[in-house]
Order: sequence, then C-alpha cells, then structure tokens
Amino acid sequence: MVGGWNANQPAQYAFMQNMWPGSSCYTGGWGSGKTYAGARKLLLLHQLNRCPGLAVGATYGDIWRTIVPALQDAAASVHWPCRVVRSEPRHLMVGRYPIWLLSAEAPERFAGFEVGHIWGDEAARFLTSEDPLRDSPTQIRSRLRHPAAKSLHALYTTTHEGTGTWIYRDWIGKPKAGHVIYKGRTALNAALDPSYVADRLATLPAALARQYLDGEAVDFATNLAHPGFNSAHEVAVEVDPSRPVHLGADFNVSPLCWILCQVTGSGVASRVHVVDELVIDDHATIEGAMHATHAKGWGKQMIHLHLDRSAKNRSTTSDPIASIMEQTARSLGWRYNMRAEGANPPINQRISLVDALIQPYQGPPRLTVHPRCSRLIQELKTVGRITSGAYDPGREGKRGHILDALGYACWDEAHPGAGVAALHY
Repeated sequence: MVGGWNANQPAQYAFMQNMWPGSSCYTGGWGSGKTYAGARKLLLLHQLNRCPGLAVGATYGDIWRTIVPALQDAAASVHWPCRVVRSEPRHLMVGRYPIWLLSAEAPERFAGFEVGHIWGDEAARFLTSEDPLRDSPTQIRSRLRHPAAKSLHALYTTTHEGTGTWIYRDWIGKPKAGHVIYKGRTALNAALDPSYVADRLATLPAALARQYLDGEAVDFATNLAHPGFNSAHEVAVEVDPSRPVHLGADFNVSPLCWILCQVTGSGVASRVHVVDELVIDDHATIEGAMHATHAKGWGKQMIHLHLDRSAKNRSTTSDPIASIMEQTARSLGWRYNMRAEGANPPINQRISLVDALIQPYQGPPRLTVHPRCSRLIQELKTVGRITSGAYDPGREGKRGHILDALGYACWDEAHPGAGVAALHY
C-alpha cells in the first residue's frame, strides 16, 4: 500500500514509491494498472511539492477520456478536493494548486509555466521530432523546474509500442541519468477477470504477448511480420462443398490480391484454411476479378465477402467498389454475404491476429495454406513490418496486399466475438 492506495503487483508498488528527483517509467501490459498508478503517484507528488503540476495525454481526447477521470477517481478515493476548470488554460484544481492539462500533439503549447511534477500517460505514443520545438518529450521536460518543488519528478506510464520510441531509447536503449523503469505484467493484476488474459493469449502471437501482456518491447522493424510461418503450415486442405467459403479482398490495383478460405469453429476456437488465391499484377478491374474467381469456381457455394472497409468510399471507375462487386455477384448468380460496413480494423491488431493464428501462444497452428497459394506463401515467409506496425510494402509498393486480404477475412471470422452477419441472396 502506498499513501493509502493498494498496488496490484511489486513493480507497480515500487514505481509508486519512487518519489526521488528524476524520471520514472512504469511500462506494462494491457490492464496492468498503469493509469491507476500514474494518477495516484502524481497526486502524491502534488501533495509533497505543494506547487503546480502537469498531466499530459498522447492526444487531447485521451486527456478527457482517461487522465481526468483517473485523477478525479484517485482524489475522491482519499477525499481530496478536485475541481475541473474548463476555461483556458484548462486544468484541475487539487487543493490550492493546479494540475495543467495538455496534449503531446501540440508541443508548442508547453511554454510560459513551471511545474514540480509531471505525469505522461501512454507516453510511447507521444509526438516526437528531430526539431526540438516539435518534440513533445523535450518541451515537456523543459517545464520541470518549479523553485518550490521538494522533488522535481517526471513520471510516465505506457505500454511499449516497439523499440523505436523515445521511451525505449531513454529508459532502455541508451538510459539517461536519473531514469528508472519498472515493468508490470497483465497476469499479475488479480483484479482482472481471468478470461481477459485467456482471450488475449488466444489472439496474440508469442512475440506480441511479451509486449502487450508482459510489458516488454518488441522490435517490429527488424523482424518478419510472421516469423512462425513455415512449410508445416502448407497443407493441401481442399474446399468442403457443404460449408461456406470466405473471400478476403484487398483493392490495390497493381497488384490486386484476393484469397479464398474456409473457417471451422468460431472466435478463439476458429481455424482458417486458405484454399486458393487470385493475383492480377497490373490493370486489374473489380468486375474482371469477379469473373476470374467465378471461373475458378469460387461462387459455387455460399460465399462471404470480406472487403477492405474503404471499398464503399473509393472507386476505380464510376461506382464504389463494393457496389460493383455486389452487382457482379448478383449477375453471376452467387449466394453471398458482404462485410464492408464500418472502418478497417486497426492494423496492428489485425496483423497480430493473423500471427496468432500462425503461431498461437498455446496449442497447434490455427492457419493453414494450400500449396497452390504461391504468392501468399511467399509473402508470409518474407514480408516484414515497418515502424508503424504495417506490412513493409517494399520499394515498389507491391508487397503486403495479399496479406491484407487474408487479414480482413481472419478479422471478421477469427477474432474473439467474431460472427457472420445475416445472409443476403
């Protein structure tokens, strides 16, 4: 217990206790109590220093969605006065002193004030730049100089987002003086429902489980996107005519890449069997691709179409792509269900799900690919990821599209809670 607040694991407790001058960072998996610890430690420093403080969110929305409620909850739990002031500059009044509220999206606003303590939440996502005026970590640190503070301390809470972040650089890669890091784990938070951890383990590959559950940093830039894929995943599973098929469609024109698969089971128990692919290297049209798949026999049975979600808003001819695909399906007499609603799934989560199917944290592989799918197999074995987490498109921008097509179908059918929508004929 620290200051009347309970800690859920040793790393969180040690982080909350460190009130010495300098910078501390609590990195942890999802649900490891990072925001809980950050809010309470900031209030302890606020009480110690008796001067203004600062709370920083990765975005302006994060301030009001996460940081303000966390500080209000922490203050209320020990009956400390905490009042939101929405007039500019926006802040919380905790006792006699303000805690300024700013976003890392706008480094130019970190000017004209001094504080004795700082909390940055989801700090690995803060805007950084080689230009000091646009580098939020530099501008944030410049405010930590209030003369009344007994302990000038900056604390950060975050989940690692690879090894290319300023958090990794300053605390792990080339640690700065006075920087101390603490690593929490999702599984050590006894307050979490055990099913939460089990569901995450079922949908994360081993490498990303280390990052998003164990609090470690995983390097996307230097690793293959799917390092676990090998010849053992190449299995000649043929189409079962008694079951529906699933078409995953990416709509890049050069190349246009689609895959056909069948799915057994559902959610975290699902298995995906890729049975065929369509690749048109240049000058592809949606109508032409539909006729090509029909010639391959893809439309012989009930077929679910899993589209790049931008399909309803983009066009290579006069009509949105989804409309062309639907009109052609009808003209070919297909029985189909189209999944094109909403926004595309987050790139990192979609790619992680595919990797989890290839190399689950526990149990046998949940994805197989027919040897005839040469383009998909080649890219599963060779394509890497860039620092944003997306597939590396290569110099000509031609790589990763068939992997995206696979990812759309997997996301709709194989992530926890996935299911098939109502049928259309």
